[in-house]
Parts: sequence; structure tokens; C-alpha cells
Amino acid sequence: MYLHGVRSLRFRPAIFAPLLALLAGACASVPDPLFAPPPDPGTQAAARAALGLVPGSFGLPGGASLPVERRGAAPARWVLVGGSWLLPDTVPFLEGPLLALDGRARAGFGPEPGTTALAQDTRDLVRVLEAELAAGGEAPLLLAQGYHALVAALAARELGDRVGGLLLVAPLPARRDPHLARFAEEAARRLERAAFARVEGRMASGERSPEVAAELERVLLAPRFADPKLAPRVAADPYLVPAGEGAALRQQAERAIAELGDYDLRGELAGVTAPALVLHGGGDALSQESTAEFAAALAGAAFVKIARSGAFPWIERPAEFAAAVTRLERGGS
Repeated sequence: MYLHGVRSLRFRPAIFAPLLALLAGACASVPDPLFAPPPDPGTQAAARAALGLVPGSFGLPGGASLPVERRGAAPARWVLVGGSWLLPDTVPFLEGPLLALDGRARAGFGPEPGTTALAQDTRDLVRVLEAELAAGGEAPLLLAQGYHALVAALAARELGDRVGGLLLVAPLPARRDPHLARFAEEAARRLERAAFARVEGRMASGERSPEVAAELERVLLAPRFADPKLAPRVAADPYLVPAGEGAALRQQAERAIAELGDYDLRGELAGVTAPALVLHGGGDALSQESTAEFAAALAGAAFVKIARSGAFPWIERPAEFAAAVTRLERGGS
């Protein structure tokens, strides 16, 4: 499923698939999004209320919608693309009105007919940003990670100076070869295979508990950390999705990866003129060469390496992440 074009790898697809899905992050890509029940609504509501976040939706043409969460009534200063990977962990670092959104598959909708997943996600994000601007907002700052960083960059390309800046963390490589295969090999090397086999076995036997969800998340996120012991500190729940969304999420994730094929988007990224900071954690399974190449493809970007961090710098190196936020807020790449 996620092995499109990568045929020389020597590890099992059962391991490779979720690891590559971690990098893609396409609409919260997971091996089986239906394996756990939804979080308790009361607990979720209380946690979101403590952060000042109010859940809602953004309507799209054709009856589709995007799940969104908003802080403040004014148009957003910060837009978090792929909110299920960023909330609530990044919220304390960001000031002002905030809007976080996920892809349409998280609400059970697929792409429009004849549209690729990447093109659809980009188009939907442009619609959201245009609505914020039409409501009187200033050019927003976008925060995104992995696949969603690619979506954010392509949306910024379309909107030009109407996007105030980009903070892109461990973005999906600007081209497939050689970065995706190298990432998969390194992530598989770091994977706790015995632990992965145990949780895989529990899922295969039909266990559907939040504990299984938490353990799968810990095992699969650990290769993205410089210190794997910090993986359980991720408060975002990309693996806990409401029952009924799983099929659409899975199809969207598989389609997004497969449709990329033997891709090279450096030409498209060259049209991004918004100030951008592209963050790379020195301890991530994703190579520095991949992230630096992504940054070099953007016209107005700076590459920022954060030592002793992985793909979640707000957890491993919060001071450095806060400094990057401040730098972008002050208009500098």
C-alpha cells in the first residue's frame, strides 16, 4: 500500500507502511484507524476548553467539511495545518487567534472526482485561508509538519504575499528519490521490533483499547525522536480517531502516498515566496539532506537545524522551537 515505487527495501511491509505513513501524515495516516474507540467526549471537551479551543467545521463545496478548532473569535493569526498532529502540544507557543484544521478525510469525505489527494488538500487549505482573509484577517502564519508541510507550502505558493510566513517541521521530502527509501530504512532500524510485534499481535487478536492505541503511538513515534523515551509525551492523538472515519482516512492516506509516485516538486516549491523557516531535528530518522533540500527549494526560506531533537521539537527542545516561532512572528526567515 505505501510501498509504491520502493521495491528494493528488505524489511516487512507491515513495518514499513506505518513508518512511511508517519512521515506522510496524510490526514492522520495510521495502519488501522478503527482499532481504538474515540476519546471520551467529556475529557476531550475539558482539555480543549482549558486551551481556549472551540471545535467546529469549515464547509466546502459539495457538502464536504473540514474539522477545525479555533481559539478566539477574530480571524486567525496562526493556522495549524494537520491539527491532529499539532494539538494540543504546540498551542502554548503561539499567540493570538488560532485556527487548526485537518483534512476532509478526518470528517469522512474523500477528494473530489478526478482530483489527487495532495491537490485536494492544497485546494481546501487555500479556501480556508481565503475565508480568513475575507473576514479581515492579516496574512496568516502557517505551522505544519510532514505531509502537511508540503500542503502548506503549495497553498502559500498560490496565495503569494497573502501568507505571512511558514513554519515547516520535518517536511515530506521535496522529491521521492533518494529520501523516502533512506527514511524508511533508518526508521525501521530504530524501530522496537519486539514491541511492534506485540502490539500488532494484540490488534490482530481483536483488542480495541486506548492502551493499545497509546502503545502503538509510542512505538511508531519513537524513531522520530532524538530521545525515544520522550515519545509518550506527545499529547496529540493522531491515532485516536472517531469510529466510522477509519475507512476514509485509510483510503486517503494510501492514495496520497501512491499518487505521489516518482515525484519531484522542487519546481513547484520554487514559487513559494513567503518567509519560511524549515526546521530539522538532528536526531530525526528523516535525513538532514532531505529537509535542507526542501528549504533550498523555497525562494524565501531558511534551514534551521535543532540539535538533540527529532520531528517534535516543541517536546524535545521547546526553547529552540519557541525561538523559531518568535523569529517567524517578527517576519524573518
